[in-house]
Amino acid sequence: MPTKRESDDIAQLVIDKLEKSSQLKKFVQDAVTEAMSAIITRLEMQEGRIMELEGRIKAQESEVQLHKEAEKKSVEKMAVLEQRIDDLEQKSRSRNIRIQGVPEVKDEDPEEAVIDIGRRMGVHVTSSDFVRCHRLGPLVDKGARRSSPRQLLVEFSSLRTRARIMGARSKLKGSKIFVNDDLTPTRQKLIFNKSPSKSWSADAISFLLESLVEKTCLAHIRAICVKDEPLTVELTLPTGESVVRLMLNKGFAELLADCEDLDDGTLDDASTITDGTSTPAFSRAMSEDGEDGAYYNPEIPRSVVNVLKGVTEAGEMEEGGAMMAAPGQAFHPTMLPDVGVYFWVTVSHLDEPDLLYIQYTQANEDDPDPIIAQAAQHALESEELVAELASMAPHLPFLLNPQPDMPCCAQYSVDERWYRAEIVEVVRKDIIMCHVRFVDYGTVEWLSLNSIRQLPAQFLELPLQCRRCRLTGIQVPAKLPPKTPLQSGTHWPAAAIKRVVDMVSNRVLVAVVEEDGPIPMISLYESTTQALPIYYSLILEGLADGPANSEELLVNAAFKEVGLILSAREKTVTGDTGATGVASADVSKGDVLPGVSKVAPSGMEE
Repeated sequence: MPTKRESDDIAQLVIDKLEKSSQLKKFVQDAVTEAMSAIITRLEMQEGRIMELEGRIKAQESEVQLHKEAEKKSVEKMAVLEQRIDDLEQKSRSRNIRIQGVPEVKDEDPEEAVIDIGRRMGVHVTSSDFVRCHRLGPLVDKGARRSSPRQLLVEFSSLRTRARIMGARSKLKGSKIFVNDDLTPTRQKLIFNKSPSKSWSADAISFLLESLVEKTCLAHIRAICVKDEPLTVELTLPTGESVVRLMLNKGFAELLADCEDLDDGTLDDASTITDGTSTPAFSRAMSEDGEDGAYYNPEIPRSVVNVLKGVTEAGEMEEGGAMMAAPGQAFHPTMLPDVGVYFWVTVSHLDEPDLLYIQYTQANEDDPDPIIAQAAQHALESEELVAELASMAPHLPFLLNPQPDMPCCAQYSVDERWYRAEIVEVVRKDIIMCHVRFVDYGTVEWLSLNSIRQLPAQFLELPLQCRRCRLTGIQVPAKLPPKTPLQSGTHWPAAAIKRVVDMVSNRVLVAVVEEDGPIPMISLYESTTQALPIYYSLILEGLADGPANSEELLVNAAFKEVGLILSAREKTVTGDTGATGVASADVSKGDVLPGVSKVAPSGMEE
């Protein structure tokens, strides 16, 4: 057992050990704290340097972006300058042509060769018409053979001579001699770019240049647009002719095996028989003035084909701020007087013997009937409207997508004036044709897209100046002699509509509404003294059937006319002149309408 001294020594030793351990712990803690402080300081310094470097990088990136934008602008400016240079170069070639396929002969005179080609085209050319005329390319070595003769480059002294040559070049078809524009290398590369498997003929290229360049076309998108790929479209000329069909018909192209059939349609014969002034116009030619000139201006834009130039979608704002009429919008119908009221009319158009269009005539703004008075005011406004359309129409946008029942502005082929119209039908065959109705007259006509324009919506406000009506008391004859000629598209005999045209053309008549409705039922008389409508003679001639009691009506009408004659004589004796003009249904039957001549509206001329 240790002594007390030993025990104290051991305790003191333990205490010393513990003190040393505490000091060590404190030393370690201090060392760690100092090290961490140094590390944090270094990290803060590194973070500062990183932020500084990031700032420098961002500044450099901004500088690089500025350089890229400056480079992009430089490239764009360069493209514009190249385009201008190309335009100027092309302009310098405006009087030039290139002729290929002319055989080369020894000691030839190029001018004589061109003069001879002119004779073949029916164009008189002399040496004084040339500024220069020579072959392009170097001569081949003696004994060597050239695959094809060198082209002839011709510069004429005037654009007129060049235009005559270019306009007659189609007469060289089949001769293996081709007359083309003298295009710059850039435009040659753009237009004559050929695929590895197929190459377009010079005739095809010439046809496209003459038909499409700087012309307004309609583009029918035939496939979904894919990025960086050409848009697949079918182009239609202002005449309504499909470019694809024209190329197929001329043998310049053929349909691909997997190509869908082109839209097809047929033009039925016009069902309307009038006096011959509404003949469908299937071949309206383009004007040879202005941008649709007879020859191609070689100063073409880089896009080659100017598609939809000056065309706005129906319903959009035109450049001048006018809103165009859109599909679904309609004209306001003209109102007729109440049932039984007599009023003056002329017949402007016939669809069938019993289906016609009437217009107010001799209407007065002071008429006691408010509807007739309003019609007189509208007639005056209509004259102003026609005059305004005449000045506006040539500058209105083309109708981009004609649809049935769409309001439009159309040019009537008889007087070549522009009127309000409505699309009745659209058909596609070799060309797009629209069956339009001139809504203020009822006349119908087949027109190409070149004769149709969009209609400003403001022209929808004036009510129509004619109303479609049906005659009462006659119907299609149930029995006709064999081989009786019929009106196209109906069961009426052709002679019936001719008789009705003779009855109503260029005549002022009296109308009365017998039954109101979307197509009012009316009767037409020469005067209020007439007991039966003027068209009842069709029943006697076997050209129409009347009501079941038509014979009884005819007998009663005869007695009635006798009574009217006696009544008129009695009034003459007594000096009672009665009312004058056409008023309400209670007007005296003895009042005869004064015969006032009036030129019939378009579609009813003799």
